[in-house]
Amino acid sequence: MGRLKDGVLLEQAQGEMNTIAERLAKDYPDSNAGTGVVLVSLRAQMIGNYQRPLVVLLVAVGFILLIACANVANLMMARTAARESRDCNSPGNGRRPTASYPSDAYGECAAFRFGRVIDCFWRTWGVQLLLGLTPKRYSRLEGVSVDRWALLFTFVVSIATECCLD
Repeated sequence: MGRLKDGVLLEQAQGEMNTIAERLAKDYPDSNAGTGVVLVSLRAQMIGNYQRPLVVLLVAVGFILLIACANVANLMMARTAARESRDCNSPGNGRRPTASYPSDAYGECAAFRFGRVIDCFWRTWGVQLLLGLTPKRYSRLEGVSVDRWALLFTFVVSIATECCLD
């Protein structure tokens, strides 16, 4: 495994590696005859033929998140409707409906927005905390982190859900 220098394309590196492989085959025909080098990007090596299933999984997770956000919004709307109904039917109220209390609903929305921001910080800080508690012999965990694109995706989907349900 290696890293390309900045500005070097994979095709250029493949050409240089082919030249090196040819020289090695000439100098050491017993061990290097008929062998070559094929360079593959790390992304292609890791993902391979799984790119399409991973995209399908991303979309499925997005829909599950959308459904969960819609359920929470539906529960908030049902709670607000029950509160308004309770206020209209309170004793001594007569037939006139009282003014609803939108500040309660706004407070609940603000709590969810605040929770969303806290969730972003917790994910990032929590991973760092867990990595700090993990023994150092697990060297493959050094690259574990919160993917900013996945975090941005969940943040955007939750905001879109809130906007669509307003």
